[in-house]
Amino acid sequence: MLAFTINLSKADQLRCEKVLQIWESQSVIQHTILSIPLASKSELHDYQGADLIFLSAETIPALADALPVDLKEALHTRFLVAVFRKFESYPHKETLLQCNIDAMLYSPLDAGDLHLVLKQFQRYQRLHPQWPLFRIKTEDSTPFMRSLEPEHQDVEQNLLRSFKRVHYARDYLREINDSLGVVVIIARIPDQKIEYVNRHIQTVLGYDPEECINQSTRMLFSCDEIFRSANRIIEDATRKKMERIYFESEFRTKHGKKIIVEDTVSLVYEEDRLVKQICVVQDITEKRRLSLERDRLVTAIEQAGEAIVITDHEGTIQYVNPSFSRITGYSREEVLGKNPRILKSGLQDEKFYQNLWQTILSGQTWKGNFTNRRKDSSMYEQDATISPIYNERRQLINFVAVMQDVSAETELRAQLRQSQKLEAIGTLAGGIAHDFNNLLYIILGFSNLILETPGLDQITLRHTLEIRKAGERGADLVRQILSFSRKDQDSLKRPMRLQPLLQEVARLLRGSFGASVKIHQYIDADCGPILGNANQLYQVLINLGNNALQALPSGTGIVKISMQQETLQGSRLLQGQGSISGPHLVISFEDNGAGIPPEKLGRIFEPYFTTKKSKDGTGLGLSIVHKIISDHKGLITVASKPGQTIFTIYLPVYQEPQAVKEAAPLPASVVTTGQRILFVDDESQITDLVQRMLGKRNFQVQTFNSPLLAWEKFQRDPDSFDILITDQSMPEMTGTELIARMHHLRPDLPVLICTGYGEEQRITRLLPQHLSRVLQKPINFTELVDMIRQLTR
Repeated sequence: MLAFTINLSKADQLRCEKVLQIWESQSVIQHTILSIPLASKSELHDYQGADLIFLSAETIPALADALPVDLKEALHTRFLVAVFRKFESYPHKETLLQCNIDAMLYSPLDAGDLHLVLKQFQRYQRLHPQWPLFRIKTEDSTPFMRSLEPEHQDVEQNLLRSFKRVHYARDYLREINDSLGVVVIIARIPDQKIEYVNRHIQTVLGYDPEECINQSTRMLFSCDEIFRSANRIIEDATRKKMERIYFESEFRTKHGKKIIVEDTVSLVYEEDRLVKQICVVQDITEKRRLSLERDRLVTAIEQAGEAIVITDHEGTIQYVNPSFSRITGYSREEVLGKNPRILKSGLQDEKFYQNLWQTILSGQTWKGNFTNRRKDSSMYEQDATISPIYNERRQLINFVAVMQDVSAETELRAQLRQSQKLEAIGTLAGGIAHDFNNLLYIILGFSNLILETPGLDQITLRHTLEIRKAGERGADLVRQILSFSRKDQDSLKRPMRLQPLLQEVARLLRGSFGASVKIHQYIDADCGPILGNANQLYQVLINLGNNALQALPSGTGIVKISMQQETLQGSRLLQGQGSISGPHLVISFEDNGAGIPPEKLGRIFEPYFTTKKSKDGTGLGLSIVHKIISDHKGLITVASKPGQTIFTIYLPVYQEPQAVKEAAPLPASVVTTGQRILFVDDESQITDLVQRMLGKRNFQVQTFNSPLLAWEKFQRDPDSFDILITDQSMPEMTGTELIARMHHLRPDLPVLICTGYGEEQRITRLLPQHLSRVLQKPINFTELVDMIRQLTR
């Protein structure tokens, strides 16, 4: 047979050659193929009568115009084939049908289709050797056989239906494979060469299907080790005669990117021998990333310190994390299927919950604070954020609540507010104390002048004594107020032991209440020293002791005073005041009185708050105690119930104890007279009072109401005075500024500075200690005289 192609592209010529090779291999035809260009229609006559002619579809319309419509008859050929890229888009379909074309080759018709057709043809040719060469026609993309002999039409129709089913099934399978969204690979065994791969491999791995045919499946794996691991899995499945296996692996794309794949492998056996493997490969890289992200999210939720609760849209609990159980005491099993109202404390009203539900049902996030009840009925504070969750159709499906236990923070905030309130009161106290002290200074001073008057009648004497007594009570009250307002006491603290102070306090308490009160002491003699101010701590101990005695019913009962040293391990939080650790002295005062009502216990350290009757106390005692203990870097707590109240003090043990010496008393007063005193105060009543009081005691006193005038006087003759006594707070110049100027001219000048603000420590740091003293107003004149004599001796 002579066959030739006319005006075909190189690809189409190769395709036609492939068809002829298949036919030749099946002993259907013998052929010689020529490829000729068609320069003119006349040249075509030279090749008429050939057994087989392949024509380009683009050539057919021109030939039909020049030759009779029946091209096969005009060309005297046995077999005429038209070659198309895509039949559906061919614009001259009607012309083609009139040209008596024997076969149409187009893209979907490939070697595999021809192979199946030829196998069926050979089978029937053995039965009917008289059949001539069949014709292949692909009108409407459907190949079929037609016998040249009419008497065989029935057999031909059966073959036609068979071929149609085969072709439809193959086409349908290809379309499905290409649209599955997974990579389908068929590889033969044992060489692992790829026989078939669908077009989705280009989407997933970047390879054209043609690149993979007859290549080893190794090209798809990311490395040799993973390839070997996959083979071991398949070999193990083969030994077990498994037909399908699943595993995950790692592939590498054409561009070098690694992806995670899920491989479903179907094993095909022939006579118990594995011959093929059909792999369905799905890219699960994104799925794995989302899975890892989900796992991280679940782990974060499970390990979060906040309680996390998820409910359905009706509020039924579907999930709680471990922190919920830790905070509330309820296990997960106890609350699943329940409503969060099991935590309600009853402290929030219905309006509170109505606002909450109205907020979250409107699609907004609610934020607020709850007081809830634990399983053991104890209360706790929590900050909560509750958010609605919607699905993709904007349907409400869940609520998620994130709740943080803020009980400790709430207590600390309350303590901070309390400290700020105490500080504000202290600042106010310091502000008014100066003026009040000046008034008391005058009242007490002139009362003493009256009392020193010779021949005073009894009525005047009694009245003046009451005035002085009231003034002294006022002075004590101001001292307490100023003690409360002071912030810096460190400069007056020394290493000391508390055992003598406690024993002295116990002795005084016994003397005050007699045998009706039993006082038990438990004082450990081995307790270490502390860094403290003896006067202030004495005030604290006396105050607590008196409170314990006054709490006893009818003045009878038991008071226990104890002290021991404890080393606190870790850090202990005491009633929201702070945390302490390390060695501490623990001092307690316990009584068996009526106790303190719970509603008053939280305010016990507030200034001016008292549980006593108004005539029995000012309400400053415990607030001052609290302030002094805080200044000593300690803590004080109170616990009370009917029949028992315990105040406990924690003071840090001095860590570097040295030899603790008792403070040596000031030397005995040296009785001298005639000292020359320069006295400066901006209050004329005070300067007049001092002039009289000190003048009566043979002192030479020169007073000034202006520090500038006093400075001018001193400049003229610095040696004309033995001592300077000045007020600290004056409008023109402070006392410390005046002292600094005078010490510049005369460094050895002794000074006494008076203050009504309770700022002794700050002033003391500014003055030379061997030449100065600080006195708190209102001044006790006996103490003043003694100080003058000590500094001028």
